[in-house]
Amino acid sequence: MRKPAIGLISIGAIALALTACSPSAGESGNAEERVMTIAMNAQPPNLDPHVSTATATASISRNILETLLTTDGDRNVVPMLAESYETNADGTVYTFTLRSGVTFHDGSALDAEDVVASMERWDRLSGPGQSTFADAEWAATDDLTVTLTLPAPSFTVPIALSSGREQFAGIYPSEVVEAAGDDAIEDVIGTGPFMLDEWVPDQKLVLNKFDDYSPTEGPIDGLSGDRTAQTAGLKYVFVADASTRILGLQTGEYDAVPEIPYDNAADVLDDPALRAGSTPGTLLNLYYNKAEGLFSNVKARQAVDTLLDRESIMKAAVVDDEFFALTPHMMMADQEGQWKSSVGADSYNPNDPEKAKKLLEEAGYQGETIKMIVTRDYSEAYNAAVVIQEELQSIGATVSLDTYDWPTFSEIRNDPSAYDLTVIPNTPKNDPGSLVFMRNDFAGFTESPELDALLQTFRNSATLEEAQSHYDELQQWFIDYIPVSKIGDAYGVHATTLEVEQLPVDDSIIWWAARFTE
Repeated sequence: MRKPAIGLISIGAIALALTACSPSAGESGNAEERVMTIAMNAQPPNLDPHVSTATATASISRNILETLLTTDGDRNVVPMLAESYETNADGTVYTFTLRSGVTFHDGSALDAEDVVASMERWDRLSGPGQSTFADAEWAATDDLTVTLTLPAPSFTVPIALSSGREQFAGIYPSEVVEAAGDDAIEDVIGTGPFMLDEWVPDQKLVLNKFDDYSPTEGPIDGLSGDRTAQTAGLKYVFVADASTRILGLQTGEYDAVPEIPYDNAADVLDDPALRAGSTPGTLLNLYYNKAEGLFSNVKARQAVDTLLDRESIMKAAVVDDEFFALTPHMMMADQEGQWKSSVGADSYNPNDPEKAKKLLEEAGYQGETIKMIVTRDYSEAYNAAVVIQEELQSIGATVSLDTYDWPTFSEIRNDPSAYDLTVIPNTPKNDPGSLVFMRNDFAGFTESPELDALLQTFRNSATLEEAQSHYDELQQWFIDYIPVSKIGDAYGVHATTLEVEQLPVDDSIIWWAARFTE
């Protein structure tokens, strides 16, 4: 495995820095009294993660809303708004004891009724809630005790409740939930380290530090620990053009830019006045059309998988070798605290053109055109596809590369008669059973009775530990069946001025721990 990307700095080091350093006055006053200005490429549709699947919604609203559980720097599930939790013997009843003294931004105290109202709404409206908590019942036992009763045990409960990704299970006051119903909540009130101050559509969104924030004990560790804000506020400004965002960073108008296109990364890396970093971004996968054509034959898939030079492809895809990782199993490197397998690691990435050529002949390939499709709207996918085309041509294959805009590509990739290969950047999932390439209604059209049996066993696991014990079996299927060839983990690039310390990250930037230098 490659070294972690440069933004993945030690959470322990962050904790040490936060503990050892005290703020001092600069030209703009005490570092903790400054507002951090963040230039984003687009605004979220709303700040309600129960109804919005937008990454921008999760990225901003997790500063405002908190969850019952969260994860530490090693991806262990730990309490957040819950002080503790336990399950009964068969894993069908969870009991959560809430922390006392936690208040919402409106001054009201968090209690069990708030949790029940929020979780019932999240179960009903969000994708993760619907898939994990169907027919589940939430109940307030007393002011600070909540029970969750499931029709059957499920290992995904603690994972779903601790996630900070899209559609996370944020807790609102019960009055806010009741007033909004199923509409997106506009009166976004939570218990988090920042509170919503102002949102001017298409221009800016301002969060102020919540002075009465009730932190958990312990130093920051991943998403856990003391979340007390290290700045006076966060000011998001929305700037669509990447060059304008970078120019604003260079002139000091902005303090941070969370999304730098790979094609613009050199502008940041070459500027000594800026600091670059990265966050785990996407799984870059080469999809085979398994429904019809050459790659319905697993030997043809083995040929291409044997051929790929993943390091060269990823360098072309994300511009700099600091922005990717090669991980031999199907999940991302930063998820190995929960999902790690060494199955197949010894034969990973062989990059053997001669063997690949022989396998392709054995698959019956006779020089017909292999049709690859891709979109230019995701430069990492397009750049990877160009290199893959060249590698296939180097062993005598004929390969066409057709490019489309994203909406057109999204339609064509669902047509099994339209292509043989495609490259797609996939969003990471909380567990391997949710990866989209396992679906028969998604690009590539996976159809595997063996997978169906494995997933049934995997999903019936009562505990996370039991599910983890089945990950090797899924990984072996991944190697044998080759639904996709995983090319690598692509990291998102961000940048700040030198007045901002290296941004702490987990699966995205941890803004409450971001701070200015002294």
